Amino acid sequence: MKQVFDFLLRLYPAEYRAMFADEIRSVLHKSREDHRKKGTLAFFVLEIREALGLLIGLGREWIARLTSVEIYLGEEDAGIAHQIAECEGRIRFVTGRIDNAVANHDFEGARIYSTEEEKERARLKLLCAGLHDSKEGEA
Repeated sequence: MKQVFDFLLRLYPAEYRAMFADEIRSVLHKSREDHRKKGTLAFFVLEIREALGLLIGLGREWIARLTSVEIYLGEEDAGIAHQIAECEGRIRFVTGRIDNAVANHDFEGARIYSTEEEKERARLKLLCAGLHDSKEGEA
């Protein structure tokens, strides 16, 4: 299944892979190790769940990538909007990892992901404030 995961990751947009592929591989590796110890059924369920998650995420990321933000935003704000979208995607990813860590009683991992989420939410707040400020300047 590792080859399937790697194949699915290669299908993601290059920008997304550059930002998240290493971390996704690392989390998948750790999850697979943890579930392998829990037995064949738990491991199989994890493999199916993660493969489906990668497929769903693949569709979402390509839709986001192909949807042109520049159509409804000015060129100047499009860069900030892309950064906001990336940050929101990162928050969704990290909160999913928190849920997974808690469900698997990996509270240390959940704490680490929670810290990451806090950082991303602070970054998102700054980005949104920057977009809002640029819109006020136009009015």
